Amino acid sequence: MPQPCHFNISKDDLATFRAALEAAASSQLSLWTSWETCWVTVSECLDQAEARAYEAGDVAAAKQVLRLNKLIQTCLQPNWQLVSEEPTPEKTILCSMYDWTDQWSRYKHSLGYFHMEQFSDVAGDLKRLQENLTLLPASSWAHEAEKQVSLLLVDCWALRPLLYLPLCQISPLCLMAAAPAEEACKHRCILCNLTHEVESGRVHGRKFTCTPCASADRLLRRGLGSKDELQNLSVEEQHSFFQKLAVEKANAKDSRIDWKTVRACLVTSLTTRQMTENATAVDTQFLPLDVWLKQGWPEQTVRNCPKEWNEQYGCDTYQVPVKSMTWKQTYQAVEERILRQEKEATAKRMARPRGPKEAEPEAALDLPAPEAAKKGDASAAAEKKAARAEAAQEKKNQASNQKMQLLAAKAVAPLAQDLQSLTKLRARVPADLPEPIQAVYEDNVGKLQRWSQAAKGLLKDWEEEAAQTGKVALTAPPFDMADVKCLHKTVVEVQANLRQHLPVPKAKAAGKRKAAEAGAEATDTAAAEGAEANPPARRVRSKGGNK
Repeated sequence: MPQPCHFNISKDDLATFRAALEAAASSQLSLWTSWETCWVTVSECLDQAEARAYEAGDVAAAKQVLRLNKLIQTCLQPNWQLVSEEPTPEKTILCSMYDWTDQWSRYKHSLGYFHMEQFSDVAGDLKRLQENLTLLPASSWAHEAEKQVSLLLVDCWALRPLLYLPLCQISPLCLMAAAPAEEACKHRCILCNLTHEVESGRVHGRKFTCTPCASADRLLRRGLGSKDELQNLSVEEQHSFFQKLAVEKANAKDSRIDWKTVRACLVTSLTTRQMTENATAVDTQFLPLDVWLKQGWPEQTVRNCPKEWNEQYGCDTYQVPVKSMTWKQTYQAVEERILRQEKEATAKRMARPRGPKEAEPEAALDLPAPEAAKKGDASAAAEKKAARAEAAQEKKNQASNQKMQLLAAKAVAPLAQDLQSLTKLRARVPADLPEPIQAVYEDNVGKLQRWSQAAKGLLKDWEEEAAQTGKVALTAPPFDMADVKCLHKTVVEVQANLRQHLPVPKAKAAGKRKAAEAGAEATDTAAAEGAEANPPARRVRSKGGNK
């Protein structure tokens, strides 16, 4: 049954409320065709706000939203003039509240970003209405309506994060109410017990695991085959273990957790756990009284301890219990146990069939050997390590030798050409050259000879099998291609200077050349005069055709 919520309002207050509506919408007229259109949209959103408040059990808030909505609808009636001219001083606003159970829960899943933006605009309109309205109780109704509309936006925010709206368009009440919703979007990791964003991990059923903890958990299962050792810790200690790994990941250069870090943290946690359970170990032995006194023990304290007669010493000996910490022994025992489990897990993993191929033998783990390791195992591991280092060095030498061979092959031809051209040109120049030019020439020739010999020698050494396989490292040449190009430019400059000192041709040869040039000129002149004396016949065209 609908619940009646009728109320009375004077005509003057109703006119004041209508003026407040018009003033509150004046700043947004560019978005609407008129101020009435703005409040029609507000009225539609207030219907949903009323339904949400009723569904949440806040009937009083739903009633206030309903009454404000009816006031807005009354002021938006097309026959407003008739309403204002009624003879009665008061007007009764008829309104009833219906059962809106589950309406908002069903409706909100169909909303999108457009509706979220619309709710944000409506909250702003209601806030401006409060600023232009001093009439009670309509002002308090507007405040409650703004709050309920903001809660509409919060519900939509929980379904679809509101990331694109500018902050200035979001109501302050919406921001205050959205904080719990934003906090609710975070999940608590079951391993480290810390809260994270949904994007920072994975949700499996009702359990959430952050990415760093999931990576550490996989490394733990892969390295030891199970999590039995970790299960020996309490829940708080397990949380502390994963929290330490998160700190290590944040401090790492590459922001990654490796197995060595997980293993070291696990050994430390297990050692601390065992030391907490057995914090002290009692070490007792029978010694003479003088020995205890020299160690600083009070005489009365020693005499109060158990004593017995020692036939060997010929005196009474006292047993003083001494408590000492055994962290080192505990750490070594835990480390040996972890290493043993790691080897067993690796052996099982390597024994699994790998497709059509047979299972490969167990690879040697690069782990610190326990104290009980035999010398033979240590020597075998050292030999394997040396063999791996030798193979790596050969591979490195092979790559380096190949680079040097390519460099020598590229440089040997230009070096030989520059040397040959420079020496031939020098042979045509007289022996008495200026001292600076002669010095530069000798320096370049010497450098060309040395580099050419080095390149040829390197190519000869490359032909040996030891150099090609990397067993022998070739000697690097004293140049690179940039040096060869620079030397070539220098040789060109030296050749230009040498050409300036070439001997001048003899005079006889110069006279013959001049006579030949004069004869050729005379022949050309005679040919030109003959052409002028005998011009070609002129062709005449008649009217009847060619003749």
